[in-house]
Amino acid sequence: MENKSQNRNWSPKRPGYWKLYHQSHQHDMSEVFKVICWLVKGVGPPWKVSPIGRPPKTLPEEYASLCVFKKWYKLTYREVEDHAFLLIGKTVDHSSIGWAMKRISPEYLDELVFDLHLYTDSILRGGISIADSTGISTDRYETQTIAAEQTKVKQTVKLHIGVTYYPRYGVTSIVSGRVTHGTAHDSPQFDHLIQRMYGPGIMLGDRGYDSADNRIHAYWHYLIPMIKERENCGDSLIRLKAREDFSENIYKMFRGMVEGVFGAMETAYGNKTRCRLHKTRQTDVMLMVVVQNLKVHFKVLKLLKEVTY
Repeated sequence: MENKSQNRNWSPKRPGYWKLYHQSHQHDMSEVFKVICWLVKGVGPPWKVSPIGRPPKTLPEEYASLCVFKKWYKLTYREVEDHAFLLIGKTVDHSSIGWAMKRISPEYLDELVFDLHLYTDSILRGGISIADSTGISTDRYETQTIAAEQTKVKQTVKLHIGVTYYPRYGVTSIVSGRVTHGTAHDSPQFDHLIQRMYGPGIMLGDRGYDSADNRIHAYWHYLIPMIKERENCGDSLIRLKAREDFSENIYKMFRGMVEGVFGAMETAYGNKTRCRLHKTRQTDVMLMVVVQNLKVHFKVLKLLKEVTY
């Protein structure tokens, strides 16, 4: 007969994971908001305030911090309104939070993601770069013609991310992200994902990123492109070079590590967004990415304390 108590205590996490998780202060609201404010202050305001006229009651930096806080704790606009006075000492109407969601650009949130990655990379070092994408569903439907019939399907968007995995610590940090329409191809997004990655190192990607141009971009960034090839893709010089550098063992060992990021987002948010406008959907999904990197940041802070002491 199975021992249920043993199964209940079993965990697939690496040794020390839960100790770091509970000691990282990820559930302390005041501590979380302090780190969010520190991050936003380092990057700057999401939009400029006009020097003409009356100063705004709530600053752009405060709106950005409240929006990240909202996503961390999965709050509604009205719940953020209830927390605002305790967090920033001001009352903020829930409609103003919705207005801020429209003003904050996905590019600004990508800057927050990269700023957190820089801190992580400065401590851990020596990571492996990986590119991948996943679908994010919505609660809205659209009509499409499939097999000559009108069919209602859910509207989706697609999240493309470039990450760095640190094998020694079991940490995956997101370097850059972009949100596109659900039917967008992966390959055209590769240039953006790799823009802030530099080697020496390796870059892993599936067949969706297979192109000679993507391999050239990777080599230009001093990264060895270990990208799966499609059939009958030709024998250009850059492809012949990439085939010599490709390692099937390394690809199989590390390619799936990016799925841990998508799994964490699936657990936290179900990989869904309830926003209706494409712009706010992009912002909402990028807020998920910011929060994921913030959680990594808390873990790295705890790792740093253990190394120091």
